[in-house]
Amino acid sequence: MGLLRFLAIAALLYLIFRIIGRFVLPWLTKKAVKKATERMEEQVKQRQQGQKIYQDEKVTIRKTDQKNKPGKDNSNDDEYIDFEEV
Repeated sequence: MGLLRFLAIAALLYLIFRIIGRFVLPWLTKKAVKKATERMEEQVKQRQQGQKIYQDEKVTIRKTDQKNKPGKDNSNDDEYIDFEEV
């Protein structure tokens, strides 16, 4: 009697895991891929608009590229000095 009960429970658990594997796991995988895709699209959009540095409930601070702003001179004002050994 105990062996039959154990085999019935084991078979039932096996069937439950097969059903979960066949129907629930693909649905969860599809949902996770969709969420990751949305997150990736949001990151690309943030890079195009400016990089988010800090976000609070009401305040968002973004760092924007200075070279994208019109009217700014982006030339390199650094000087190169070549030193000679004496």
